[in-house]
Amino acid sequence: MGIVAATVRPGPTLDDVAVHLGRARLARAYAETLAGSTPSLEFFPVTPAADVKQNPERFLAGMDYPAMRVATSGSTGSPTVVYRSREEVRANAKGIADRWAMLLPPGPHRVASLLDHNRSAAGILVEHVMYESNAVLGRLMPYTPSGANWMQFAEAIREFNPTLIIATPGVLLDVEHELRGIGVFNDSREAVTTVLTLGATNSPALRRRLTRSWEALVTDGSFGGTEPGTIATGCRLGNLHSMPDRGVYEVIIDDGSIIPLTTGALGELVVTPLLFRHFVLIRYVTGDRVRALDCPCGIDGVAFKVLGRTDDRVKVQGRWVDEAEIEQVIFKDPVIEDYQLVADLDLNLTRVEISLMPDSEQVGEMASDNITELLGVQTQIIDAVSPLARTAGVVKSWVRTRVRREVSR
Repeated sequence: MGIVAATVRPGPTLDDVAVHLGRARLARAYAETLAGSTPSLEFFPVTPAADVKQNPERFLAGMDYPAMRVATSGSTGSPTVVYRSREEVRANAKGIADRWAMLLPPGPHRVASLLDHNRSAAGILVEHVMYESNAVLGRLMPYTPSGANWMQFAEAIREFNPTLIIATPGVLLDVEHELRGIGVFNDSREAVTTVLTLGATNSPALRRRLTRSWEALVTDGSFGGTEPGTIATGCRLGNLHSMPDRGVYEVIIDDGSIIPLTTGALGELVVTPLLFRHFVLIRYVTGDRVRALDCPCGIDGVAFKVLGRTDDRVKVQGRWVDEAEIEQVIFKDPVIEDYQLVADLDLNLTRVEISLMPDSEQVGEMASDNITELLGVQTQIIDAVSPLARTAGVVKSWVRTRVRREVSR
């Protein structure tokens, strides 16, 4: 498929923002700031993510029932609990379903979700999107407390024969590795036309790596978080597009000032979500570094790429480097299957460990040498990367999962 035609959604008006600021008076976090005259968003202070995670109840502005309790995994601290009304859940799912309809070939679709539907907010989101999409959904997460049964998982995939797979990028790598090991990966992917990633950052290089293996369209299904909700969805060219009717999007640039998210902007993403009435955020600092750009795909909204989290980097030759830049180097050669980084206690990169695609041993040394040259550290070929480095990606901390710290000798 080529360029798609999209219905242009209008962005929020000044009245929309004023209504949101008025609603925020009911939340303890903003009551004092908004006492008296209502300031414009332009002069409103930012809301750090740490403040929200520490006391999420301060951002509740009352709640109408029925509602759904949604909590983060708590992998980076105490779980953040928010409540979404039935109308909010439906509106959010409908907007995503409309976007996904522009990505997918004609249905009906058989959707295999490899997310955790018991604990993951992304899993719950997918269920509601599938209701809006009239798709058949299979909950096929391969992991259990006793460990994964890959033969059983392969049989479930064979029986369900999905056309669409939804998973975190790390789980996709793990599924590929394990199914290759038992010789059924090629058969398992046969009917898959689209792979949508959720729940963790997918760098441009990793997306290309997955596209080569799955031989399907691989793009971000949804980008956002439990607290701000859905911020953007992906397109066929691998970019994210903001949902203009859902909020106000800005970035904090290097000099500390805040500018609108427009083409060319580079900095930390700031979101004021307008869809939610009960859990209110104003100028929420997401912690994600983004670069806005032009995209000819035809989907509305500002296009951007996520470069990584501001607190999720390693030092390479004395310079802080994020996930996207590291994976651009490592996955440049298609013989690389996966990787693990080794760093000292101060996060100085000391070694890169790589595993190779099957039957790539003869050219593996050349790939290893190229990585060493580009990053300036030792590169070691290992038999297999620990699955924890991949599947623990739902922790949403690249450093905590991909980087193993060792004491310098």
